[in-house]
Amino acid sequence: AITLGPEEMFTTQSYDSITRAQAERAKQLLKGYQALCVDMKLENFELKVLAKDVCSAGEAVVQFLEDEGSDAVYVGNRGLNPVQRLLMGSFSNYIVNHSPCDVYVARK
Repeated sequence: AITLGPEEMFTTQSYDSITRAQAERAKQLLKGYQALCVDMKLENFELKVLAKDVCSAGEAVVQFLEDEGSDAVYVGNRGLNPVQRLLMGSFSNYIVNHSPCDVYVARK
């Protein structure tokens, strides 16, 4: 995690630093997921890192699905209760309601 003080909150340098750190973290996660897919002997898979300037991860995924002309998407479900879902929002619910393609939700 990256912690910023009040004087660093809105500087271009801090934004660039956070962006670089997030990109590096995404690359590391991608390598791990690729290795996991190979270990599981999955075939014909493609993993991509989304880097979009949008308000939420759900919006980025829906935009990606539209751009790629995807046929289907698989998402997970954290199992939030109704109050948690109301306060925090639900990524999978957003995808289900806004996706241009079929959505399969894996329950926790």
